[in-house]
Amino acid sequence: MLNVFTLATVLGVFVLSDFLAKESGLLAVVVMGTVLGNLDMPKLKDILDFKESLSVLLISILFITLGAHINLGDLNLLKDWRCFALLAIILLLRPLGVLVSTRGGGLSFNEKMFISLIAPRGIVAAGIASLFGLRLVGDQVPDAEYITPLVFMVVLGTVLLSAIGARPFAKLFGVFEKRNKGILIIGADRTARLLGAFFKDQGRRVVMVDMNASNLNRALEEDIEVFKADIYQDDLKELIDVQNMEYLLTMTGSGGVNRDAWTNYAYNFSSENTFAVQQYSEDGTADEDRVQIIAPYDDHIDLMEVARDHPQIHLVNFTNRSELEEIIRRMKSSVGSIPLCIWTSKSELKPLVDAEKTLTSIEIGSIIYLGKTVSLVKTSKP
Repeated sequence: MLNVFTLATVLGVFVLSDFLAKESGLLAVVVMGTVLGNLDMPKLKDILDFKESLSVLLISILFITLGAHINLGDLNLLKDWRCFALLAIILLLRPLGVLVSTRGGGLSFNEKMFISLIAPRGIVAAGIASLFGLRLVGDQVPDAEYITPLVFMVVLGTVLLSAIGARPFAKLFGVFEKRNKGILIIGADRTARLLGAFFKDQGRRVVMVDMNASNLNRALEEDIEVFKADIYQDDLKELIDVQNMEYLLTMTGSGGVNRDAWTNYAYNFSSENTFAVQQYSEDGTADEDRVQIIAPYDDHIDLMEVARDHPQIHLVNFTNRSELEEIIRRMKSSVGSIPLCIWTSKSELKPLVDAEKTLTSIEIGSIIYLGKTVSLVKTSKP
């Protein structure tokens, strides 16, 4: 009954406020929404989803109702050149308002211009114009008949400009988001942070998700983008542009957290682009069978121990299958070094096991490994 109770509360606040002070109901529910949005409510997302559906329905009905107040004869008033001058002035004032309000906000000039040109004037302006315009016409205020048609002209003009011009303006100002083949890492422990820093140095966007504030603060100190979220409760799509991510790495010590991440975001990442560290069940078998494995010869505990003693990520190059097999053999026999995965010449992630078995398109690449430098192996830092 959460959604019903919330809607009833909103209506109650509106009526009570309007009873105490005329026309104050709208302000009261806006304040209520502001307070609600800043409370730590576990079910706030359910209310927001309900609000979105309700808004689409009510705004659609309201536009039809307001549009029904416009007679075609009233639109003849818009033939005056001064009406179009008003629209032109609004299109000039909008960029000025955006430039002033976003000063110091970190947006580029092109981004500000794009915002200025695509923001439509809508339901609030139309609603207020209909409310006061009709009353002023009834009171026989001079030129009051212009108010409603003028506002609808502004609404129509800005909506059309936004709908038709958004894509051309985005191209003109160069504000299209470029796909950066980002890497989403679930977990921010020391091993995950080392890998995250490596991928960031390779020019990839790296986002780390964890519930541990200490881990997240350390990642922030290393200039890695972080989000505090609970995989079991929070929807990462609400926090992160998951569509712009190419790889999912689940690197927590909890098999349950890792499996939940695979399940919830499997449709965003192919199985070839989903990686996980190994956890072993009580019978000693690995429980990851639907994803690629990071460090296939070691588990999460081994990774944490090596990351504690030798917190370094290295690259070692290979040019053919025999070199790859020799490098893996040396690393498996070396204490304090763990091979993780393949970094191809095309900057793609590949699992070690598959590359070792079927080395075809990865004729040239590098092995990413954690720990101390392996002797007799030529290494290059990222």
